[in-house]
Amino acid sequence: MATNQRQADLKQRFLAARGTWTSDWESMLALDPEFFESYLNLSLVPQRRFHVKAALACGAKIAEITEVIERKACIRAFPPWTSAALALKAEFTEKRGYWHEFWEEFLHLDPDFFEQYSIYSSLPWTKGVLEPKVKELVYCAFDAGSTHLYKPGLKLHMRSALGYGATAQEIMEVLEICTLLGGGRCDCFGADNC
Repeated sequence: MATNQRQADLKQRFLAARGTWTSDWESMLALDPEFFESYLNLSLVPQRRFHVKAALACGAKIAEITEVIERKACIRAFPPWTSAALALKAEFTEKRGYWHEFWEEFLHLDPDFFEQYSIYSSLPWTKGVLEPKVKELVYCAFDAGSTHLYKPGLKLHMRSALGYGATAQEIMEVLEICTLLGGGRCDCFGADNC
């Protein structure tokens, strides 16, 4: 059960938005209410699917919606930076220690989502216990993992890890561990079950 009023309020907000509750959510709420709240806030940012539903309700055809999305994806020209967007960019950079150009599209296309994502993803940097070098090595592991393989992020986080004092050998060890992820299922369940 929620142990204080803040947790009880967060649980009610979650239930009102999602209509369901499990012991997993209860555990997450009890373990780290701040993380739970940032996750909840991020998940409640109005998402594109609501706009698509509204367009359909107004008579738009799927082909028309698809073309608009495709055209928007091809247009990379954004309006000038607003003071609010610049403030979000500065806050993200201060908390995370870097800025990458791929965040600019998120910030321009959906500032509300970017703001909540920034809060959510910055929690380990503002209250976490791992040293920055280790955090960057974890990001390297995510980006090098066989299910992700995100080279731009990997390069960025390798540079950041080096900047926080990681050695080339430590980065290589992370990469070596990641190569085992693809065969992990075979190791756990036997080669006959793959």
